[in-house]
Amino acid sequence: MEIIKVGIYLNDCCFAGALAKALARQARGMVFRLLSAAEEAEDCHMVLSTGEYEGTGAVRLVRRPESEHLDGEPFCVYRYKDSSNLVNDLLFIYFQMTGYVSAYRGSTRYRLLIFAACGGGCGTTSAALSVCRQLNRFYGARCLYLNFCPIDDSRKYLPQEEAGGFLKLLYYLKTGRDFPVSAFIARDDELDYLRTGVVNAHLDEIDSHTMETLLIRLREEGRYDFLIADVGGHLCRINKELLGQAELVFLFHSARIPFPGKYREKISREIEDRTDEGKLVCVENFSEDRWDGEQHSAELFISRDDRAVSAEAGGRLVVDLSGNYGNEIAAIAERIMKETGDETVT
Repeated sequence: MEIIKVGIYLNDCCFAGALAKALARQARGMVFRLLSAAEEAEDCHMVLSTGEYEGTGAVRLVRRPESEHLDGEPFCVYRYKDSSNLVNDLLFIYFQMTGYVSAYRGSTRYRLLIFAACGGGCGTTSAALSVCRQLNRFYGARCLYLNFCPIDDSRKYLPQEEAGGFLKLLYYLKTGRDFPVSAFIARDDELDYLRTGVVNAHLDEIDSHTMETLLIRLREEGRYDFLIADVGGHLCRINKELLGQAELVFLFHSARIPFPGKYREKISREIEDRTDEGKLVCVENFSEDRWDGEQHSAELFISRDDRAVSAEAGGRLVVDLSGNYGNEIAAIAERIMKETGDETVT
């Protein structure tokens, strides 16, 4: 297995050292070396600089995110992004330079969880993201959040960055080319997520083969304990096919929205018919104080907590998991760990 050698050639030695340490903590199969002269870059696959180096393998660190360019020379990456996301970009650039994908993979086998809804306004997306965070906080589980809805509501809660080339991801999946799938994944504190746009215009281009290829590639990565697929109320053909592969399917409805009985029953039956026996869990969100400290019944309840969600100055929504809402999400996370057979839960 070839180790990817990355040189860092910057006039700012303090920043160069801090960058090397941050990247080294996140990378597998990559080594980072501080360079004091351009001649020292001879055996490096890539060299990061702010323009000091212009030889073979040059990657420029830019100060503005809109100046990024990953699809060919000159390669440019935003210097202030999260280190794990920067590592993913470097892996993609290495693939662009050489045509090779890093062979270093993990050994973790993910379990697929699906979050579905009877309709809009059920709080499915905020719950799915919060479950990811609580699984990580309490159990150290690494989660990848996937949104398979035409309108990606998760963008309200995640960093406002570019979509990340979802159409390009589909191209690689459909053509069968080897590529670093991590290049299309971003990290936000306690969870990873697939980069999509607010309007997921290419969602209907995912067919059975493309979805299967995506899941295989993610399994080969070996990085995740759970894939959290948020399908909302979008029961398209490909989302229906996913239901039969899930370890658990959470179907949300809202106590604030009076869904007609037959309406909710029809949706529930549609999902239940495609879900393995015992895998469907109904969740009443915005419930009125029905939680008793445990989530063990056939139906789960998440109490209404109007203080759980607030907006930052930039408009991004933040979910407070320190109160009742967080406690109830944590109880759901515990149930997930128990029902998926994780022996670390006490």
